[in-house]
Amino acid sequence: MFKFVKILILFFLVLVLALTYGWMYYSGPLLEKGRVFITRMVAESLQKPVEMDSLEFIPPFSVNLKGLVIFKSVESDKKFMEFGKAVITPDIIAILKGRRLKVTVEIENAVIENTKINTFITVESNPADSYKNIFSPILIDSVTILTGEIISDNYPRIEKIIGFLDIKNLDIVKGKFSFRCKHKNYLTSFNKIENQAYNVQFRSERIDIDLEGDISKKDGDLIFENFKGYIQPFKIFFSGGIEKFFSEEEKKYKLNGTIETRLAYLLESETEWEYKHLLKKNSVDGVFKAVFKIESKDLDFDGIDASGNITLEDLTITNKQVLESLETDFIKKGKNLSLPNLHAKMFGGEMFSNIKIRLLPNNFPDVSSLKISTRDINIKKFIKTFNINAPIFSGIVNMNLNLNKIKNSVSFNYENPVTGVSKSVYSLCEWLIKYEGAMDIDALKFKIGNIKFNELTAKLFLSKGIISIPDIADNFYGGKLKGDFIVDIKDTILPFILNFNINDSNFGKLFSDIKNEKLDVDGKINGKLLLKGSLVKSSSIKGAGSINVDDADLGPMPLLTPLLGRIYSALENVFAPSHAVRMNALSADFDIKNERVITENLTILGNDIVIVGNGYIGFNSELDIYFETQFVEPQEGAETNLIKNTIAQFGQYISKARLKGTLQEPKWHFEYDFKNLITNQIKNLFGGLSQS
Repeated sequence: MFKFVKILILFFLVLVLALTYGWMYYSGPLLEKGRVFITRMVAESLQKPVEMDSLEFIPPFSVNLKGLVIFKSVESDKKFMEFGKAVITPDIIAILKGRRLKVTVEIENAVIENTKINTFITVESNPADSYKNIFSPILIDSVTILTGEIISDNYPRIEKIIGFLDIKNLDIVKGKFSFRCKHKNYLTSFNKIENQAYNVQFRSERIDIDLEGDISKKDGDLIFENFKGYIQPFKIFFSGGIEKFFSEEEKKYKLNGTIETRLAYLLESETEWEYKHLLKKNSVDGVFKAVFKIESKDLDFDGIDASGNITLEDLTITNKQVLESLETDFIKKGKNLSLPNLHAKMFGGEMFSNIKIRLLPNNFPDVSSLKISTRDINIKKFIKTFNINAPIFSGIVNMNLNLNKIKNSVSFNYENPVTGVSKSVYSLCEWLIKYEGAMDIDALKFKIGNIKFNELTAKLFLSKGIISIPDIADNFYGGKLKGDFIVDIKDTILPFILNFNINDSNFGKLFSDIKNEKLDVDGKINGKLLLKGSLVKSSSIKGAGSINVDDADLGPMPLLTPLLGRIYSALENVFAPSHAVRMNALSADFDIKNERVITENLTILGNDIVIVGNGYIGFNSELDIYFETQFVEPQEGAETNLIKNTIAQFGQYISKARLKGTLQEPKWHFEYDFKNLITNQIKNLFGGLSQS
């Protein structure tokens, strides 16, 4: 601001030329001398190269500084400021009668880097003791910005700047500067106070500024002290200064302070950036605070070097708490940002992280390396917070993640995106394929529904767009669970392969947990499963597997109770009351396709009978299974002859049944062929006796 005013004051020297020109009337040589004189004076004052094409007279008393350009330095051809139009009009009466300077300055299309300025300004001075001192800067009394416009790519558009600037001496040590606002208008004032001490105040409703502090100048340095207030959406406090303020080559910013805001306020700001709409849609909020220290030659965001500390309290998404707190130091050098010791409390546990980021304008940060460790993260709280459709998962997870960006990353295949898949899923995949790394996972008290995992461990690898988990392991219900998983995240369908085996696990405890009730079911379970397909397209999933349960007592299984009850009822005349019919083994091979688990050889084997079945269970829990019950060829025993005679007379077939409905509401349909055969035989026997 001070430099700009000085430039304007130097422009006022052309008034001498204008007056002289009024006497000599359109003297070309005089205008040329004026152009050279003004160019030299501006260059000497600013210590910068200056060029001007010509000085144009505009009747009756105005001159136009045509083609005025101020360059950054002698060594550089980069322009510091360029004027499309700069017209100066003096008040001749004030100069001749009052020996004081009074001029108006009209500026159009003045450009400072990427900022354009259009404005209309008046400048007045106190009376001079002689005509030769009229143009002395020390006499400048006020600068009034009558109207104006500032257009910039970096800042909101500011229009109709109105105000005044009262100054007794442009070189004073401290000053007061008020920046008030009425509607879209700005009011600026610079008032002298005692001991040449100046307090700076900024006010604006248009860009929501309310800032106050002290400014001083010492040995060419501009010093800021105790600045505090708001630059919405931020509450800010800072001190510091600008070393070598008037030297473009040596100028250096040194600032330290704090900024605070609520994330909700930040999302309401006019600045647009990627994912802002998504965060706003999900009502992201929290209390953000940063303590910063800046030492930089440039205040352009990409060029700022800074360090400090960041805290974030009570981060919420859709009114649900995601973070209790987060704290980290930060170091920014140019576009590179590192968070070396991030610590967060979240989901009942803690997270420790070391992140290196490359900041991109108006885009999501480019993470160059990422290290994360978690401790005691509650999965249930995590799922509930993000409304993930997986309420059956719970437990405590610890993990260690290490990711590094690769130079020659693979590309994401956007062909044939799956309908209904969130864009954020594909955005995450596109981000992940740029990295390689590994993650160790330990899950304690992990549960899927009521199924418990004792000490689930896994090691995840990411490379060239492939996520692989080659060794999933758990001490599963006294046995062993082993598996592996691989998914290609380069493809929109996310093709995967899953394979796992269960060996010698306690079937009774497993089934009791599945039903969430204590059942007297025993046995050892072994099984295997292989799945292939798309993670986002369940209809594509295909696979095969098998299950075997041995040394069991399957009678108390609730799903089989109706079937076994009817079978026992049908056999009440075959076995002695003391004879126990046990179902002690189960086996089945199955295929998975068309969103169904299909079996053709389900076998439930007992000591006297066998139940065979075929049918399917759908991914939607739909059931449709046919059962047929038969006698088992008896071994030698007390009831051998009776069973043999029964088989000889009626055959091995006992009955049929069909199970439909859903897993939640199964419905049985029975045929009582064997019982009906016995009843009919008795009727025929007694019917023949009565006829004889």
